[in-house]
Amino acid sequence: MWVVGIADRVSPEEYVIEYDAMLADMFRKCNSMPGAERLVRHLASKGVPMAICTGSCSRTFAQKAQRHRDWIDIIPIHVLSGDDENIKRGKPFPDPFLETMRRFPHIPTDPSHVLVFEDAPNGVKAAYAAGMQCVMVPDQAFLEDARLLCVDNVLSSLEDFKPEEFVMKSPIKVTHLIFDVDGTLLDTEICYTSVNQAMLKKYDREFTPYMQALSPEEFTAEKDAMLAKMFPECRAFPGAERLIRHFARKQVPMAICSGSCWHKFELKATKHRSWLDLIPIKVFCGDDKAVKRGKPFPDAFIETMRR
Repeated sequence: MWVVGIADRVSPEEYVIEYDAMLADMFRKCNSMPGAERLVRHLASKGVPMAICTGSCSRTFAQKAQRHRDWIDIIPIHVLSGDDENIKRGKPFPDPFLETMRRFPHIPTDPSHVLVFEDAPNGVKAAYAAGMQCVMVPDQAFLEDARLLCVDNVLSSLEDFKPEEFVMKSPIKVTHLIFDVDGTLLDTEICYTSVNQAMLKKYDREFTPYMQALSPEEFTAEKDAMLAKMFPECRAFPGAERLIRHFARKQVPMAICSGSCWHKFELKATKHRSWLDLIPIKVFCGDDKAVKRGKPFPDAFIETMRR
């Protein structure tokens, strides 16, 4: 995000906090993609093994799925590679889909028997790298990518997917299905676009066509990659280390309560372990399952107090 030239006006953490808060509000209102609920219910009624595999973390997935639990939870397996410790590399690497396949109660005999539904180029690349079949339901911005990737099955919406016809046309039997979430099951693209436009407009910048051509997962990955380089170099606020060391000598009970995820905190704390680790309790509501609502709700501090 810092390529847009706002680094002198807002810190990475301040930007991310406001960005995430705006997204959370919009995610809770997002709609399902056309045909998604009907297809999931139909496949469930036929006993087809299904799973979700998304680049989201637990917190954002819960926000997106909030209005759709009655049918999203018909899909029993949810793999959220944003904070799944078993997944070291996200899409376009095959790791998320291969890990998802391993979690089916009856594991497919071969990845080629798995059909993936995706909307973004990186997801399609990941599916093919995993040796799986793929149906792409691209946004208009990705139609050319679909052609370049030589995707066999490109649909304008999930309403166009006919399971019976696909079974007849597919040379390899499909036994298991995996769905992406953003842009495939849930219409979150408008959330990302609206928030990016609003945030950059605030700093007199424009959300460019290049940024708009990125999928939500690609945009988030690019943002996270830039922040991952910057966080380890962050400085302590004046007086912070001295105060913590003073309280530690006096044996004052202390805790950290942060909106970060654990792995982002690890990056931020890189140069400051010697004194941050004097604080024994650390609560990261970004991925702490005991914290259902982040700040400004009191849940995070109350949970920290309990510990």
